Amino acid sequence: MKRILFVIMHLEMGGAEKSLVNLLNEISADDFEVDLLLIKRQGVLLKQVPDWVNIIETPYELSCLFGGSINHFKGATLAARRILGTLCAKITQKRNQRICWRWQKFYSKAIPCLEKKYDVSVAYLPDESMYYVAEKISAARKVCWIHTDLIESDAYIEQFHHYFRYFDQIVTVSQGCVSSICSSCNEVIGKVQYLPNIVSSRYIRLKAKEEYVAKTSNRSFLIVSVGRLEHVKGFDMAIKAAAILRKRHVDFCWRIIGDGSEREQLQKLITQSGLEESVFLMGLKENPYPYISCSDLVVQSSRFEGKSIALDEAKILGIPILATNYATVKDQVAPEEGWIVEMNPEAIADGIAYVIENTAERKNIKRYLQEHEYGNADVVKDYMECFGL
Repeated sequence: MKRILFVIMHLEMGGAEKSLVNLLNEISADDFEVDLLLIKRQGVLLKQVPDWVNIIETPYELSCLFGGSINHFKGATLAARRILGTLCAKITQKRNQRICWRWQKFYSKAIPCLEKKYDVSVAYLPDESMYYVAEKISAARKVCWIHTDLIESDAYIEQFHHYFRYFDQIVTVSQGCVSSICSSCNEVIGKVQYLPNIVSSRYIRLKAKEEYVAKTSNRSFLIVSVGRLEHVKGFDMAIKAAAILRKRHVDFCWRIIGDGSEREQLQKLITQSGLEESVFLMGLKENPYPYISCSDLVVQSSRFEGKSIALDEAKILGIPILATNYATVKDQVAPEEGWIVEMNPEAIADGIAYVIENTAERKNIKRYLQEHEYGNADVVKDYMECFGL
């Protein structure tokens, strides 16, 4: 039986994390022995990992360096290394270089290699997961997943060039991301592959019916956004757009599902804009699908994306989409599926107002979505081919 190891930072609610959980639920338990290593053993998606997948114990050194419990002198030494490494990185390095620099200068030498050997080892994000698989895992084949546009995300491209050489295959989630990676690093041309995120329409529709979520009123136009509360997702622009709509006396309710480092800042912006009765930060939801299913519009206000699982989920549930014009958006949103607007609060507000006013057009898009199948669980065979299995 072939042995596969997946490595990811955690299983909090995020596109890459959802993608991995979906993949694990489609792999055959009879054909593969699957281990999952979480650098931080936490996340609302942990409950969705199949019982047969072995979530292995995070190596003690790795756990301590990323905030795990400390129970003896060695742990205290590692915690001190983490604090010093983080501080030095902030002082000496540019923001987009800190994580890689800290790993190379402070973390790598303190972390032992994993003893177990694998047929395939998969780093599911281009962060410490990638560095760990590259340097600390013995596997016949190594695969790295890229879930975002590296150039648009202001990533430190040189660090990826260094670690890409450890991997036999680099997988990304849109053709736009393939072009971005290849244009930034000629050495990887030939081993970059596009594979769509696995999305199960059967599972999503089933989960959408598990819970009843009421609309705030029969009159309000209900908007939902799903994503991490981080700068990249553009929720600051969304809230400013909501303020513009409120000044125009538009009747709406906007639910934002997710959590992140900008939550306090965004809540402050909501309060300052007088939007407490219109825009709601709902926090993380283990099952966001009932909220999407009862909405009138899903808004994606991102500054950049690789490929958004939230939009695939909206299409499966038949909910029209309004998205900002980030680099890869046209890979995912066709004119028959929704609207693309410029990346600023005024354009987002104008777009939402247009959708509200044009009921017939919105109904046509909803009908189109309901008549098409957007699930793709069958592509798991392509994943196995990528893994060389």
